[in-house]
Amino acid sequence: MKRKAVLCSVSMLLLSLTVLLPNCQPQPPDELPLSPGQEVPSPRPPAEPPPLPPPPCKQPEGPGDKRPPPPPSLTRVSGAVAQKTYLPQEEIEIEFSFTNVTPESVVVNPFPPEVKIKMPTLPGDEVVRSFAAGTKELVLKPGKTVVYDFAWNQEDDYGNQVTPGWYYAVVEHRSRKASDTEYGRSLSTSLRGAQFLIQFPQGPMEQTIEVNQSETIGELSMTLETVDLYAEGVTFLVLVTSPDYIYNKAEPLPIPWGDYFYVRYSADGFVKDVAVAGKVYLPEGIRYDWGYNPVFLDPVPKDAKELKLAIYVCRFGDWQGPWEFEVPLMSTESN
Repeated sequence: MKRKAVLCSVSMLLLSLTVLLPNCQPQPPDELPLSPGQEVPSPRPPAEPPPLPPPPCKQPEGPGDKRPPPPPSLTRVSGAVAQKTYLPQEEIEIEFSFTNVTPESVVVNPFPPEVKIKMPTLPGDEVVRSFAAGTKELVLKPGKTVVYDFAWNQEDDYGNQVTPGWYYAVVEHRSRKASDTEYGRSLSTSLRGAQFLIQFPQGPMEQTIEVNQSETIGELSMTLETVDLYAEGVTFLVLVTSPDYIYNKAEPLPIPWGDYFYVRYSADGFVKDVAVAGKVYLPEGIRYDWGYNPVFLDPVPKDAKELKLAIYVCRFGDWQGPWEFEVPLMSTESN
């Protein structure tokens, strides 16, 4: 009888656990083995990540906060690309030139130099590919120039094809006079001459849209006047004004809204950000031009359906906004 009672207790305990944990059942594996001839199912596309917050709201450094300039360079480094625009997977060729600008022989070390491919973004440009430096030295006689031919297959550090957009090269090296025994500090040279565009495979959208949409938050009003979409990029003309704005033709007065912006634009999941803009002072306000030459913005694919623009203003130590605009696009995919 005692053994029978124990078995009953165990049975009741198992029954209770089954009732309390109804979902505690064996689950099928995520991936079942495929039968011969069965097609591999297509993977689900990843969910679009939520938009990132703006970078820290920090005003640009004033004249008194600037770091001392670096010592004069012994070499002049320049770069030139074989062409400005490439399609995905095309090899990108860059020609780096090192010129001795001193009356003495100069030693560059290491050689070939370390090369980084960067994508303009905020809060700091992103390194998508790094190439380690060589182990040799380069001796340059006065006035002598040596060319280093470089090629990149558009893959990032993980072997993936990079996304379409603008990129540029950075060269890091050290140099010393041949009569010296120690090198100066390492120099990082951003070569905007080695700036190039990887184009969308479907091609860019090319059209000019007169938008004239206005948005007001507090006392600050913004009007998106024009969006110009072209093969090399996109530009946004935005008029900004407030009751505190005073136009002075002789000499521009301090800008009431602080003049420090963060801008993000997107089209069908493709998202880019930018901060630098050209500006023109007008009686009715200040017209900002984001995407002006040579600070290009990435183009928009020609099959995009809608373009979104969000503008933030840094005031009183915090971001205000965003002022948001939505622009329907006329697809040029069939053109």
